[in-house]
Amino acid sequence: MRRVLARFFCSVALCLPFSSASAQVEIDPDEGFQIEFSALQDVDSDGVEDVDLSPAEIAAEEARILEIGQEQGARQAAIVAMRSDLGVYDQALQEAYSDFGAFYSEIEDYESAVGLHTDALQVARINTGLYSTEQLPIIDALILNNGKLRDWGEVDDLHELDFFVARRVYSIEDSEYILAIEDYGRWKLRVVRENILSLSSRGLMDQAMDLSEFYSRELTRFELQTGLEPEKLLGIIRA
Repeated sequence: MRRVLARFFCSVALCLPFSSASAQVEIDPDEGFQIEFSALQDVDSDGVEDVDLSPAEIAAEEARILEIGQEQGARQAAIVAMRSDLGVYDQALQEAYSDFGAFYSEIEDYESAVGLHTDALQVARINTGLYSTEQLPIIDALILNNGKLRDWGEVDDLHELDFFVARRVYSIEDSEYILAIEDYGRWKLRVVRENILSLSSRGLMDQAMDLSEFYSRELTRFELQTGLEPEKLLGIIRA
């Protein structure tokens, strides 16, 4: 039955302005969107079992596929119009790309989500500079979606970028800065504990030492500040 749905999915994709299957989205300043169909990946591969669905369930699934395709089409058309009317780097596109990326994340097309959030980040950096608070939720979305793809090297780089930006846009007394320290430290601790970056023993030791030095450096900075409530540092001290 799943193969029946897969064939229906692909046939619908050919009739819609967007693929209602998983799609790779590329955005070129001169050519606009390029959608590369991937349809349902490996629907006939080994290990995939057919699932019997009732007629009502099949009808509901078909309606959902059509709805996704229509929303994809509407969102793409809106962005194409914005690019034409406002230019390829207008700040309004930042939100449009981010919203479209969130849509793809919701339907579990994480590769397309990463592409759109990357475009949103590029627009944000062009309009707000290399360091701005506007970039941080986009970086968080990239961390989330790359994590879904298990691209841990990219996730690690994004955590570095996230803290790098946060350190420049927040004061040391801002609660957001303390949260940024905790998030960065939590990720680095996971890297050491789970070795998700497939590091050597020496590499893990270096990561652990770097993390210890990171906390020590940040606590020293706090000690030099006045008027900071001690309870705000509990998370860092525990780490």
